[in-house]
Amino acid sequence: MVPFKPYFLGLKKDLKRAASCQKCLRTTDIEEVGHTPRHLTFFEMLGNFSFGDYFKEEAIERAWHFLTQELKIPKEKLHISIFREDGESEKLWEKLVPASRILRKGTDTNFWNMGATGPCGPCSEILYDPTGEGKGYDSYLELWNLVFTQFDRQEDASLRPLPRKNIDTGLGLERLALVLQGKTEVFETDLLFPILQKASEILKIRWKKDDPSTWALRILADHARASSFLLLEGLFPSNESRGYVLRRLIRRALRFGKVLGCSEPFVYQLLPSIAGVFGETYPELRSRHKEIADVLRTEEERFLETLESGEALLQDMLSGPGPTLSGEEAFKLYDTYGYPLELTLEAAASAGKAVDLPAYERAKNKAQETARSGWKGSGAKEVQRYASLAGARTRFVGYEQLEATAVVQEILDIEARPVPELAADQEGEILLDSTPFYAEGGGQVGDRGWLLEPQSRKKIAQVLDTRRPTPRCHLHRIRALDRLSRSQAVLATVEPTHRIPTMCHHTATHLLNEGLRHILGSQVRQAGSLVAPDRLRFDFTWPKALSPEQIQKIEDWVNEVIRKDCEVHKKEWPASKAKEWGAAILLGEEYGEKPRFVLINEGGWNAPHRRDSLELCGGTHVNHTGEIRYFKILKDSSISAGIRRMEAVAAEAVPKHYQSEIQKLQESCGRVLEKIKLQREEIQSLGGSAPPAVPSPPTAHRTSPGEGGGITLDSLLPRHAGWEKYASQLRDQEKLLRQTLGNLRHKQLAERVSGEQVLREIAPGIQILCQNLEDADLKQLRSLCDQLKNQNPSALIVLASGKDDKMSFAVAIGSSLKNWDAAQIAKELASKILGKAGGRSDFAQGGGNQPADWQQMVEETIRKFAP
Repeated sequence: MVPFKPYFLGLKKDLKRAASCQKCLRTTDIEEVGHTPRHLTFFEMLGNFSFGDYFKEEAIERAWHFLTQELKIPKEKLHISIFREDGESEKLWEKLVPASRILRKGTDTNFWNMGATGPCGPCSEILYDPTGEGKGYDSYLELWNLVFTQFDRQEDASLRPLPRKNIDTGLGLERLALVLQGKTEVFETDLLFPILQKASEILKIRWKKDDPSTWALRILADHARASSFLLLEGLFPSNESRGYVLRRLIRRALRFGKVLGCSEPFVYQLLPSIAGVFGETYPELRSRHKEIADVLRTEEERFLETLESGEALLQDMLSGPGPTLSGEEAFKLYDTYGYPLELTLEAAASAGKAVDLPAYERAKNKAQETARSGWKGSGAKEVQRYASLAGARTRFVGYEQLEATAVVQEILDIEARPVPELAADQEGEILLDSTPFYAEGGGQVGDRGWLLEPQSRKKIAQVLDTRRPTPRCHLHRIRALDRLSRSQAVLATVEPTHRIPTMCHHTATHLLNEGLRHILGSQVRQAGSLVAPDRLRFDFTWPKALSPEQIQKIEDWVNEVIRKDCEVHKKEWPASKAKEWGAAILLGEEYGEKPRFVLINEGGWNAPHRRDSLELCGGTHVNHTGEIRYFKILKDSSISAGIRRMEAVAAEAVPKHYQSEIQKLQESCGRVLEKIKLQREEIQSLGGSAPPAVPSPPTAHRTSPGEGGGITLDSLLPRHAGWEKYASQLRDQEKLLRQTLGNLRHKQLAERVSGEQVLREIAPGIQILCQNLEDADLKQLRSLCDQLKNQNPSALIVLASGKDDKMSFAVAIGSSLKNWDAAQIAKELASKILGKAGGRSDFAQGGGNQPADWQQMVEETIRKFAP
């Protein structure tokens, strides 16, 4: 009901009644799913709403009539619960139901709140008694909840009557199906049983209602359905917010499948049965079947790899000190790796350890709060914060002009409290009766600019941002430069250097969207965007990285449309045209009954099907694609499973990008040249042959100014190519010199070791060669160990190199020595210098703090391990 909150508060009045079937997701009771006959994570809620129209009497009478007359549910099986202080509802129900079947309950069950503040009110539950024996409230199934939203809870918890009383009802479709189909649990209804049957078929588990081992099938049916619908809404698995909820559902389903003996991806295979049940009502389940299946399968495959990691991690945790495995670690295994708590408890018991279960529960509760917070931000708090703007409207004129006279209708301070004025240097928010400033939306950032005194054009305030807390209200965040009062006339002026490049990037975003679909296929869907003056960002569905060839084709396609200089047509049409013309729509966006269409083609509205792009969009755009001039893709990256992010620049941001890249290349070349200089000097000091000459830098190119006085892209591209080539040449030479220098250093070290090597017999039949070499790296130590081992097959070789307070070392065992283990010796040495080591029986390496008595430490350690 959150989308209807502005109507409950009276902020919007264009609707009196509504009926809905809402897709809902609830994970707070996720542990109960599968264990009870009614708990689900995903469900459909039927509702009817009244905004200042009919109220309690009509809502109660109509609900009772619908259930008992239309659906023929026996009256004797229906009971009613009411808020014990709601005498009005009690009297109304007594006309329909015997008083013995009316239960009086408290605020915990029969007073509905949207949050700590805001619309609220008493409610009446219509309860179904499956046995007909009247055993009491706890044995009844809540079927329909009638919420009488008649109060507005204030910050001090007081209840202020709403000026318009409202109705909000919720009738669970799955529970209704349970009653009408005569089932004892929702999983037996035709909304879920076909999915459950498919899961049992895939897992080769026979469904037996009373068999404890098959309760997991209920979880699979629920979670697969919930995951599919979340993916349908444009969500993708991630570790944050709503994506975290989705990932948890998929992984939890897969984990329970593993409990039932399946170690392969299978959740995606349930999609046909889900589409079979819901495809007629939600046809996009069928049209987007492959896309959803690909994301599900990818997430499943990744999780199976993660599950194996969890098993290995558990063993590592149990090998640590202490008699108890921390609750945080146990929950991490469950939540991140999907490792069941019961298996963790069994493994811990086998290792003689306990699990801190209270800490596990605390970590679990914290994760549940994270899941809940993932569904916040729906606008409820925003609406409440700006309740003082009820009924306010702003006329937006920014499509046609960047400057307009306006009157200040309202002024808010930084806490959103109405104030009569702002003094100089104060920040706040203002509402204008009309504005040329575009409010942030559809991925496009809000406009910036100035408020001027109409006659003198003196700057009164700086507009820092523009946004829209309610659909019809533009709010301007400002910093006052002079006193600004309510009802004051101003000249609102958008900053062109902010708006115009933003328009170019927005139109380029539409072309990029179509370019992706043109090159990759129609299954590509937008998953988010950012449109700013200096760049654009576009998130889209695609399972793998794009090849350089694909990226170039997309970029070329967009630039070709730009070169054609197609007209960009903008016009409002009935929403039905979107489906008829196949316009691109971003899921989750509200477009209204008559949305704005943006068409890019050469034939106009007479040929909307022949186009380069057609989208529903309220943003600002150029008039012709030629105004964009340039388009350049900068980066393609993955942001989550099945979602990629493309970053690009357009218009004058492209030359600026190349200018920046040339500067970076010049700075990088300077750093490489400094390295080359030092390398050449050291090679000569070590007696090496004369290094090759340093390549010459690129010759200077003339840079031609563009129409606006800036540097043109045509003049920048040769410069950029020249510096890229020069940087590559320098890197190649630096690499060659580095290899030459490494060989010379190694040769010098080898000669030194060969000249200084002394074999010492520290015990009968035990010879060691132990040397400490300054400034040698591990690679050099390893190479020298191999050389010395071949020269001394009956010796133990220990070489070390220290710098500052740290030391690296390597241990090698001669080929004729038996029953020695270099890895054991290295680990023992590392433990004495507070470091780490590892390796094989014939060679190992490690490091740690540099000791004062290294030679003695080595000899004592080797004696300890003598066979």
